Amino acid sequence: MFDVYDPRFLLPLFVTLLSSDSIIDNRRFAIEKSCLSYTISCLSLHDPILRGTAYTILHRFRDRLRTTSQEKKNFREKPLIVYILNLLRQSITKPFARLPSISALFLARAVQLTA
Repeated sequence: MFDVYDPRFLLPLFVTLLSSDSIIDNRRFAIEKSCLSYTISCLSLHDPILRGTAYTILHRFRDRLRTTSQEKKNFREKPLIVYILNLLRQSITKPFARLPSISALFLARAVQLTA
């Protein structure tokens, strides 16, 4: 996946897309375009800066899900995604910890399967 999509380009783009003044559809970001799954898979990167950027994206997206309520009808997967993000947040013991690849892949696929 990282041979085709460069995280050095995509992760800063996702940070910008999730800024507080941007208008982006949460369901489209998470489910339809698989940006959330990609970000979760980046938690297994060896580069601590990129991994920290991925954690920032997840934090921003989780905050965004908590503050937006307009997508109740078209984002039925929201409770499951919030649950997965909370589970991930509670399982991290050290700041910006590197996840094993199998764990990151499992969580990324779990987000995709919510659709």
